[in-house]
Amino acid sequence: MRNLLPLLHPALVLACFVFSWCPVSGQTQYPPRLYGDTANAPFYHGVASGDPLPNAVLLWTRVTPDSATAAPISLTWELATDTGFANVVANGTGTASAARDFTLTVDATGLTPNTVYYYRFESPNGATSRRGRTQTAPQGSTDSMKVAVLSCSSVYSGYFNGYARLAERKDINLVIHMGDYLYDFVDPNEQVRVPSPAPIGPRTVDEWRDRHEYYLLDPDLRDARAQFPWVTFWDNHDVNQSTPLNGSIAFTEWVPIRMADTTQPTRIYRAFQYGDLFDLHMLDILLFRDRDTIAPGETSILGTVQHNWFINSWLASTTKWNLLGSQKMVGGWYARGVPQIPQIPRDGDFFSTNSWDGYVEDRRRLFNLFDSLDRRNNMFISGDAHMSLALDLAIDPFDSLQYSALTGAGAVGTEFLPTSVTRGNFDEMGISVGLVPAAVEISLNANPHHVFMEVVQHGYGVLSINKDSITAEYWYSPILTETTTETLGQSLVMEDGAGHWKRNLPTSVAPIISTAPTEFVSLIRPNPANDWIEFDIESQNPAAAQVKMFNIAGKVIKLTDVRKSAGGSTYRIYTGNLQPAIYIIQVVTAEGAMIRQFVKQ
Repeated sequence: MRNLLPLLHPALVLACFVFSWCPVSGQTQYPPRLYGDTANAPFYHGVASGDPLPNAVLLWTRVTPDSATAAPISLTWELATDTGFANVVANGTGTASAARDFTLTVDATGLTPNTVYYYRFESPNGATSRRGRTQTAPQGSTDSMKVAVLSCSSVYSGYFNGYARLAERKDINLVIHMGDYLYDFVDPNEQVRVPSPAPIGPRTVDEWRDRHEYYLLDPDLRDARAQFPWVTFWDNHDVNQSTPLNGSIAFTEWVPIRMADTTQPTRIYRAFQYGDLFDLHMLDILLFRDRDTIAPGETSILGTVQHNWFINSWLASTTKWNLLGSQKMVGGWYARGVPQIPQIPRDGDFFSTNSWDGYVEDRRRLFNLFDSLDRRNNMFISGDAHMSLALDLAIDPFDSLQYSALTGAGAVGTEFLPTSVTRGNFDEMGISVGLVPAAVEISLNANPHHVFMEVVQHGYGVLSINKDSITAEYWYSPILTETTTETLGQSLVMEDGAGHWKRNLPTSVAPIISTAPTEFVSLIRPNPANDWIEFDIESQNPAAAQVKMFNIAGKVIKLTDVRKSAGGSTYRIYTGNLQPAIYIIQVVTAEGAMIRQFVKQ
C-alpha cells in the first residue's frame, strides 16, 4: 500500500510548511523547498500541459484522494483566452481513478493555432487547481519561435533554480525535456537535498509513481510545468532499460504525452510541426537499440521500425528547419590521440559507446542521407552528458577533404547539448576545478568538430528559431543553495543552409587561458613524455618562477629533479618516476600564472 500525500488535515499542512515534514512516498523527513501545493488542495501536484498541436493541447493534473482505495473522482476542466476565465473556449469532464494513480490527462481540441491559453481543473467539492498557461503550435507561415531544452534533473543533487528561472521567462513557446527528468537513485557524491530515509530505486509501478509524486513536491518544477507546454522524453533513469514497462506506465501517467499507440506504453517517439518554421522529430535511442542488424557486426540504435518512421518523417518535412531529439550525444566524442590512462575512461576510439558512438554505422547512414540530398538545416538536440557542448555533425571530422574544422564546411548539421539541470558535472565527478581547463583542452583538441565545451555549470538551453538562423544560448544557475542568480554562458548561431555553427569563436582551445596578458610559457616537449620534459619561460626573471606539478585529481606531485638553463629560461624536469597518466604543470611568475598539460606514457 502506497503512502499518499496526507495533506488534507490542517495540522499536517502546518507541519509541512513549518517543519518541512510531509510523510509522502514512504518518506518521513523532507529536505528544504519540497512541499505540496496546499493552497490548491487536493491538486497538490499542480498542473501541466504537453505535446501541443495547432488545434489541440494535452492538459494534466493529479487529484489526491482520501485513500488509495478511493472511488474514481470526476473532475471538470476549462480553458480560456484570459487569466480570469471570462472567455472560456473549451471545457469538459474527466475521471481520475486508481487505475492511473488519480492522474488525469485530457485533450483540449478545437483550438486556434499559435495562441496562449489558460486552464484549470475543479474537484467535485468545488476546489480548483492552480491556473496553468499553455500555447498551441503555429500553422502556416511562422517567423520565429523560442524553445527551451532541458535534461538530467536530479532533485537530490541540488536546487531546481534552473526551473525557477525558466518559469519566470515570458518568451518561451515550448519546453523540451530530453530525459532523466527524474532519477531512480541518489548519487553518493551529490547529496544536496535527500529525504530521510533515503529513497530506494523504484521497481514496481507504484514505486515509480511515488518517485513522480515526490518530484512534484518541488515548487520550481511545478511552476515550470504550469507555465509552458512541454514535450518530454525519458532516458535510462526514468525507466529501467531492460524492464521498462513499470517505469513507462508511471511516466505516461504523470507526464502529458500523446501516445501513438496506447497499447504500447514503451513507444513514445513522435513528431510535431511548428508551422513552416521547423519540424521536431523526437527519437528514442534507449528502448529500441540492438534489435536489428544493419551490417555485419553492426546493430541499429533506433531499430528498423523507428528508423523507417523517422526517415519518412524527415523526407516529408517541408519546413525550414528540422530539430531532431536524441537522449544522448549524436555527433561523436572521440578519444583518438588521447593515451589510455586510468584517470580518463574510454571505449576504444571513443570516451563512451553508450551513445551514437556505439553505433557508428547507424550514424553514418543517417549523415550520408543528409549529405546526399544536401539538406543541412538539421539540428540534433540532446542531453545526458552533464556538460554544455556545441558540435558540427561531420561524417568524418578527421577527413579534411570532407570537413573543415576551421570553417565548418562539409558538416551536415549541428548538435546542441545543454548542460544538466542539477546532475553532477566534471567537478562533482571528482576532477579538480583547477584542472578542468586542461580536461577541456584535451577533449577539444581530440575533437575538431566540437565548437564549444563547458563542463562545470548547470542550467538549461534556449533556441531562438528564425527563418534565417537559429541562435543557441546556454543559461547557467548555481544548484547548491536556493538563489535567483542566472547568467548567459555562451551564444552561438547556425545560419540557414550552412549546416554548421558560425565561426564567431575558436573551434578549439589553444593554450589554456592564462591570467597573464600574453603566453609566456612554451608548450611542453616531448609530449607524450618518457624520462624528461622541457619548456621555456619568457619572463623578466624566469629563474624566480615557481613551478608545481599536479596529477589530474589535483594532488601535488613532488619534483625530484628540476634543472634550469643559464638564466633560468629553460626548465627540464625528470619524469621517469611517474606513472602513465595526464599531469599538469603550473608556472607562476611576475607576469601571472599559466598551466600546461602533458602525458606520461
